[in-house]
Amino acid sequence: MPWGTYRLVMTRFDPEKAAAILADAIVMGDEQAAKRNGCTTRTIRNYRAKLGSDPQLSESFRLKKQELQAAHDAERMEWAAARSVVLRDGLSKLRELIAMANDVDHIHPVAGAIKIVGELDIAHTALMEPSGDEQPVAHLQGPAAATPAGPAAGDPEALH
Repeated sequence: MPWGTYRLVMTRFDPEKAAAILADAIVMGDEQAAKRNGCTTRTIRNYRAKLGSDPQLSESFRLKKQELQAAHDAERMEWAAARSVVLRDGLSKLRELIAMANDVDHIHPVAGAIKIVGELDIAHTALMEPSGDEQPVAHLQGPAAATPAGPAAGDPEALH
């Protein structure tokens, strides 16, 4: 092969690997997923396009999303348990400090820490909990379905 020419290396399509790459793209975005998996963002777009026509890829991707959802749910439960413990222990400590009138200097830092955890709790609840008819964990839902561009077929208004 002459100097300066490159040979295109074709690899066999692996639905499991493609599903894992698509799952990574949901979590970290296309560019980071491409870097992590040694492919291009175009490859990721091609995999997305293939989701509708390849049942094996579609099923693998569905399972990967379920794994992501389960991990996310476990993380959320862990956070809920940890914040409950911190808030409970902080409030308990605050009660102790309030009872000890001579140790007033320590009340303010403990109250500030409780306030921070409480605000984190509010922010976490607002950002992570599904409300009403929303899908849980919207960023884990995968690529949106493509909609056709232009006027709908058979639309009489589209002709005018």
